[in-house]
Amino acid sequence: LLEFSFREMVKNGVTVCHTEDFYSVDDKRALWEAYLELCAEGKMPIDLVLQLRIHRPDQLQEFFDYGFHSWQRFGKIKIGPIKFLGDGSLGAWSAGLNEPYSDKPDSCGCLYWDKEELSAIAKEIVDHDFDLTIHAIGDAAVETFLDGCISVKDTIKEKQLRPSIIHSQIMNERIFEKYKEVDAIGLIQPMYIHSDWSIADSRVGERMKTSYCFGSMLKQGIRLAAGSDLPIESVNPLEGIQVNVTRKDLSGQPEGGWYPEEKMSRLDAVKLHTTYGAYVSKDEDSIGSLEVGKRANFVVLSNDVFSVPEDEIKTIQVMKTYIDGDLQYNIDEEA
Repeated sequence: LLEFSFREMVKNGVTVCHTEDFYSVDDKRALWEAYLELCAEGKMPIDLVLQLRIHRPDQLQEFFDYGFHSWQRFGKIKIGPIKFLGDGSLGAWSAGLNEPYSDKPDSCGCLYWDKEELSAIAKEIVDHDFDLTIHAIGDAAVETFLDGCISVKDTIKEKQLRPSIIHSQIMNERIFEKYKEVDAIGLIQPMYIHSDWSIADSRVGERMKTSYCFGSMLKQGIRLAAGSDLPIESVNPLEGIQVNVTRKDLSGQPEGGWYPEEKMSRLDAVKLHTTYGAYVSKDEDSIGSLEVGKRANFVVLSNDVFSVPEDEIKTIQVMKTYIDGDLQYNIDEEA
């Protein structure tokens, strides 16, 4: 199954994958050893960044006992941040909001941690030399996490950590300033523009002025990187690039784009999947762009992302994927 997943990644031009697989198994040691074995046997073409997901503070100790720390590398495997859940989803009215849902005024969704709890767990995590990330969609969940980071911002700076927020969709002006205060990274999924545009306005109303505003965040100097949220959305980065450029779903709706002022340039949309993504795992000196001294990770595409009509970016095919200069996928061999 792991080898099949790796093959699907390279087929779509993905050379680095951030995964929370540890959470899905009871025997984490067995999975860790399987990763190391595949890596040693040369059966892991892509790089893996392991997000260490927990649900409760008492689960931290298991990862502390491994004796490693965030951004430590073991061949093609890199130890990522401790990950936890901050809230639910917008579709199920369970994303944690500061104010009630516009279309469900008796609910503010779910918030799994308060500020004091997050501050305490953030301190424990960074004191053990781990970085931290969170699933947070609603503004209350995002802001609570950032408040926790701010409470340990001196340690974050001293240890050169890079806290991040996965999703970060419903926001407010305070959140933008708090992002900057700790230099946090927004790990966004462009395909949620594709999926959510038809429901988000009714869910949060006027709060849409500061939501899904990834173009504005970049302009304000907030760090972003893009992912897929596989298996919820497509793994194909070209689809995500098109959605960020057009602010439309893959069928071309809504006409004119959803909050079109948030459209990204093609260059920024590509960088979110390349150079900006490399920064998240402290790999900006080795991957993310083709430069002398960096690893030769690159793809050959069937057309030019920068010149095809913007609504045809999704039709571009990955013809070849190279990792460390070695050909790992060739579409001609798939026929």
